[in-house]
Amino acid sequence: MGKVRVVYRGDKTIAIIHPAPKSRRPKEPENEWLERVFTRAMQQDEGLIGRPYDDIDASELPQDRTYRGLWRGEKGNGIRIAMEEKEAWEESLKTPAQKEMEDLKFRLTQLENLISTN
Repeated sequence: MGKVRVVYRGDKTIAIIHPAPKSRRPKEPENEWLERVFTRAMQQDEGLIGRPYDDIDASELPQDRTYRGLWRGEKGNGIRIAMEEKEAWEESLKTPAQKEMEDLKFRLTQLENLISTN
């Protein structure tokens, strides 16, 4: 699968840098290519400069990307899925229209309960 760089942010979220195979120069040793690509990518994002990282095989990443927004990690400890944050994360993904619809459904249920008790 190839190498990726996992960069650990202070809040334990992570950035993953996938090198594009086409960026490798002819006869460039793999280690030099990866270091060049990883270094350039980290320099382009100020939030990654100076952050700890691990270079790992891409096969070590979680295979299920359903909860990619919940991947967390710390240098040397691998990646975990922060399921304790799942509800808040799913809420953050909702559009304003979806939130309004849920509110309306909740209000309707309250009205139905009020009517049925009278």
